[in-house]
Amino acid sequence: MVDALLTFLSQAEGGRSHLNIQLRGLKYRPHIVVGDPSQRHAIIVEGNRLVESYCGVAFSGGPTKMEANQQYPVTMMLMYWPHPIYDVVVPGARFTLREGPMVAAFGEITRRWTQPQLP
Repeated sequence: MVDALLTFLSQAEGGRSHLNIQLRGLKYRPHIVVGDPSQRHAIIVEGNRLVESYCGVAFSGGPTKMEANQQYPVTMMLMYWPHPIYDVVVPGARFTLREGPMVAAFGEITRRWTQPQLP
């Protein structure tokens, strides 16, 4: 699991048309791509092939209401951990959040742990 600071893009910037997303209970399952958060399009090469590493995540914590261009703390489960693809998902890593090829948000990893946090 990781904690991150996440900012959703506005629809005018290519983001979602609405932000009524459930960020708790592992229901929202996009991907993150570690790299430049100012990138706003997927890198697609000949043959309509994505060439970036998409890391599957599931949200387990975050706000219940959000607005575009506001930063929010979130918690994500790394869906296929300990797969080596997640080796780059470390504190300080910046990323874009993808829904298919659409860049919906960007953020930065603030904490990573492998065991659930105790209350």
